[in-house]
Amino acid sequence: MRLTQNRLARIVILIAGLYLISISMWAALVQPENALLAAKNYLKGMEFTHQIYTDKAELYTYNGGKIVPLEANKITEAEPVLYYINFTNGNYAVVSAEDNFYPVLAYSDEGITNLHNLPPAFYYWLDSYEAQVRQIREAKLSYPENVQLWQKLLSGTYSNASKNERAINPLVTTMWDQGWPYNALCPADQQGPGGHVYAGCVATAMGMVMKYWNHPQTGVGNESYYCPGYGYQSANFGNTTYLWDQMYDTAGSDYIPIATLLYHLGVSVHMGYSVDGSGAQSADAAVAYVDHFRYPSAQFILKSSYSDTNWNSLITAQIDNGCPVYYSGYDPVEGGHAFVADGYDVANHFHFNFGWSGSGNGYFYTTNISGFTQNQGAIVNTIPENYSIANVPVRITAMDTNAGDNFTVSIKTNPLLGSWNVNHYDLNLYYDNAFVDYIGYSVTGTISETGTTTVAENTPGIISVDWNNTSSIIGGGLLINLTFRARDMGDYLFYMSMNYNTTPITNVNDIMVHSSAPVATIAESQLSLTNIMHLAYNTIGSTQLNTTYLLPSWNIRHYQGNINYDPAKLEFVGITTEETISAGCEVNVDTSTSGVINITANSTAPLYGSGTLLGIKFKAIGNTGSMSVTQISLSDFLYNTTAIAQVGSANVILSAYTDIEDEVITVPQPKLEVYPNPFRDNAILKFTGTSKETVQVGIYNLKGQLVKALQISDPLNSQIQWNRSDAKGRTVSDGIYFLRWQQGEQNGTNKVLIIK
Repeated sequence: MRLTQNRLARIVILIAGLYLISISMWAALVQPENALLAAKNYLKGMEFTHQIYTDKAELYTYNGGKIVPLEANKITEAEPVLYYINFTNGNYAVVSAEDNFYPVLAYSDEGITNLHNLPPAFYYWLDSYEAQVRQIREAKLSYPENVQLWQKLLSGTYSNASKNERAINPLVTTMWDQGWPYNALCPADQQGPGGHVYAGCVATAMGMVMKYWNHPQTGVGNESYYCPGYGYQSANFGNTTYLWDQMYDTAGSDYIPIATLLYHLGVSVHMGYSVDGSGAQSADAAVAYVDHFRYPSAQFILKSSYSDTNWNSLITAQIDNGCPVYYSGYDPVEGGHAFVADGYDVANHFHFNFGWSGSGNGYFYTTNISGFTQNQGAIVNTIPENYSIANVPVRITAMDTNAGDNFTVSIKTNPLLGSWNVNHYDLNLYYDNAFVDYIGYSVTGTISETGTTTVAENTPGIISVDWNNTSSIIGGGLLINLTFRARDMGDYLFYMSMNYNTTPITNVNDIMVHSSAPVATIAESQLSLTNIMHLAYNTIGSTQLNTTYLLPSWNIRHYQGNINYDPAKLEFVGITTEETISAGCEVNVDTSTSGVINITANSTAPLYGSGTLLGIKFKAIGNTGSMSVTQISLSDFLYNTTAIAQVGSANVILSAYTDIEDEVITVPQPKLEVYPNPFRDNAILKFTGTSKETVQVGIYNLKGQLVKALQISDPLNSQIQWNRSDAKGRTVSDGIYFLRWQQGEQNGTNKVLIIK
């Protein structure tokens, strides 16, 4: 039978209708086990870089403003509206108990939520979801697209085809609160947290947005008003310097800068202070931003003026531009709530920071069912005055250090707007390379982590950083960490020049890093010897003579001392200076006195650093029928002419000797030969050994930096040449270099000297 076009159309319509009927008939109450399965499959489909759910979880139900354990809900026989899933890693998921409603309504990936200390704004969202579920059930509304989504989640066929091209991680890092000590300067009341009223969610949300920008340095004008029960409240914004560098992500012992800001914000909106919760109007917050805190474009808008789609697009656009959004909601029972929207995921959930010490923070679904209204608003365009790419603050930070210890110099930026499209930056960091060594860098955990970072020191004392990415940086934070080590005590200057894209940055700082001496004088230095464990008869072991840090300014060019040992137990074999502080020294050994090794070392350059001064080798000759211990000690030690009193000793554990000794087969030890040494232009590297495995050779300068990597691919039959070039083919400077070779588990080091 041939199908006419009209008949075919009727069949298609009939099939579609039957399909929708089947979906509607399938719609039902979601059982707990299905809620848990749906949550796991949903979160798995989000393709997080880390797993935010756990196999084990506690299930709760939400009804009438209460989160109760699932078993307790069964006793009351109340029909679940929402499920709260508490994962064992501190994350959560909120899942609908109605398959006509969107499945996973909220979730967290931060691992810090306390079920017993959830913020009021968290319950605001749960109440909103509950109201929509009840509206669906009472009006018998049908949403086939949600039923289909449930089916896919439970069958394991879910993939988020509607995902955004990207997600924006939370812009705000602060985990502030309304209670103590954030409220330390709010009106006193013994019934409140810490003896004060709450700072208020409006002030906390405003403050977290402002801390993100670290703006303003000073406010504008002043404000005073009468607060019932607590008298007049006043603040002079224009006469206050806000100490942003002392406002940390969480309040510590130095909480006054944060408390000052939150109290001033409370005064700016005429906060109604109370021990039960302080409140203010969000519209007043927008006015305060403009009038008192130098955010000239801040504007309060209501969600009721927009469709869901347009509202979500507007909030997304703000976050895309690097602007966290002050967000408010109101319900007739609990009143108003204020928090911060500062990110979104690939499935159109917005990230909210509730200003409750991080508890409850997570991603929330904001699209409403048809006909459902919420009293929500937002303050948009909260950008500091005169904010441009050229004057965005970029800061160098570092802690003081001790000579010889590594310290970190961090480069941090204030927020970058998405509209600037910053997908490249370059900077030059200048430092005093005469006394400070550059060690390395890291972008792990920074906002530069996903790009390509190149760091080089082409000119001594100038670290050049070049970063590129196909996507732009949005928001602020840490750009890069650079590690240095001060060789001597003193104050060392760090300063930089920088470009975002091709725009020079004018708002940069410089810092002085103070380096202290580990000990006050040479005489306070300490020396120690390392133990030698389980030394068998006729075998050789080594002890290292270690020193605490020696400053270059001490000008130590000579040391001497005695190594004392029992000649009946040990036989002195020799010393080694390779890869020690004494590398390059002239070391003389006098063994004319039995049991005493007199060591004298002289250097043309000051000795500095900490670690091994030199190694001393002994052979075991006094083993007995049982394990025994003998000692090596240090005495009469001088740095230059200064006696060192704090010297240590070492134990040598001698293994038990047996009459039946295994036959010893001598196996040639692999070694690398370099000749000529010293050399001017070229050196030959010849490897001797019994393995055919490739030999890796790394050439390092005195700073420990890799200059060049070489390979000896056929170590049994070939030799290679080094023409004193680095990895980029440039001729290296004269001086001492270390050649560290590795063949399987065997390794060694050679020292070479390049001369003019």
